[in-house]
Amino acid sequence: MTPELRAALDGAYQVFARYKDSYDYTRRSGVSHALRNLTRDDWRAMNQEFDMVVLIYDENLLRHFLPRFLEWIEENNDDQDPTIIFDWLLWDVSAHLQRMGWRNWSSEEVEALRAVFEVWTREELAKHDGQIPLEFLLEVEDDLGLYLNLWVEERPLEVAQWLWIVDWNANENARHWAVEPNVEERLEAAFFAHPEGTGAALLSRTVELVRSLRAL
Repeated sequence: MTPELRAALDGAYQVFARYKDSYDYTRRSGVSHALRNLTRDDWRAMNQEFDMVVLIYDENLLRHFLPRFLEWIEENNDDQDPTIIFDWLLWDVSAHLQRMGWRNWSSEEVEALRAVFEVWTREELAKHDGQIPLEFLLEVEDDLGLYLNLWVEERPLEVAQWLWIVDWNANENARHWAVEPNVEERLEAAFFAHPEGTGAALLSRTVELVRSLRAL
């Protein structure tokens, strides 16, 4: 884990430290160490004993565990540990956040989470084979501009490919972003940088696509 992501996660731990395990699930499961040291095996044991579906209903309990869940997502991304259900972490956490309206939480909490999401996006883009957590962001965010602007700046051809497969009816936030002038400008710049290169035709067609979206 990079120092930047470690700092963002530390910030999330600090902000959400006010929330406690009010049901005492951790201790009652025989786990004696702190939240930061909670292992995936610990969580499985807690889930088997208490059925942690309670997270669906208890916003404060979710916020208590949330920094550790986010940390596990990144750890799994680093080591591809087959012993944890990655889909549960990624999709259930995003579903919980969306269901509980996290964007209406305190500004301090929202900023702490967005700091993690931003660093996560930047670092995936910096990897040779990295992929931004796009589906997760589409699920939880109402303003994709920060993350998608990073993406189009670093990998315009990937963005051009994605813009042709987006379900515009289901992803209104993506449409709002796509019609911003800077998106067309960045795609045009990528085309003119290599007008005869691989992907040039796709970039040219995608510029026309975003223009047509703006005209609707």
